[in-house]
Amino acid sequence: MKRIIYILLIGGLFSACQSGRDYVEETAYKSWYIANHATLTKSKSIEDITVSAALIPAESIYMRNKGPETTVTDYKGMLAFKLQLSNHSAIPILKYKLKDEKAYQARVYYYTNTIKQHIEIRREGKETIAATDVVMDRNYGISPELTLNVLFKDIELNTPLTFHFNEEVFNLGPLNFHYTQEELNAIPTLEEPKV
Repeated sequence: MKRIIYILLIGGLFSACQSGRDYVEETAYKSWYIANHATLTKSKSIEDITVSAALIPAESIYMRNKGPETTVTDYKGMLAFKLQLSNHSAIPILKYKLKDEKAYQARVYYYTNTIKQHIEIRREGKETIAATDVVMDRNYGISPELTLNVLFKDIELNTPLTFHFNEEVFNLGPLNFHYTQEELNAIPTLEEPKV
């Protein structure tokens, strides 16, 4: 009898840890995301450059890429960040405080090819997770902002996480954007709870 109670207690604690997020239907998720996505964005300013990281849950990735053959389960464990660098002037960030065209091309190369090595997710007591992919939005000098779309795989929102960014062009790093368990639990899920 003690053994059964012990198993039920452990199972209850395990399911409580796993079910911190509320299950909602797609329309309710869309409404929540429209109203709350700004709360998933964290920003830091260093001198005259602002860096912001916006967490994009797997459910949002699924809804943006939804097709007739896909389900939310296909996106399980995915997590993305929209990472933006901007300055407080109208000068595009890739040309900001620039010496010459060669330096501009070096910046473009860094943000399209090398930056992936400088972004990771860190979790207390767990291994760090490297970015799966980083894609730079090319704006060809039209916008003062630089946007990087960062994708991670195999990440569950069941422990606090830190988005770690160690940028080298402007020597902005290392920057850490922390997401508490309370913040992660506030994100609803489209995945139906297992009974």
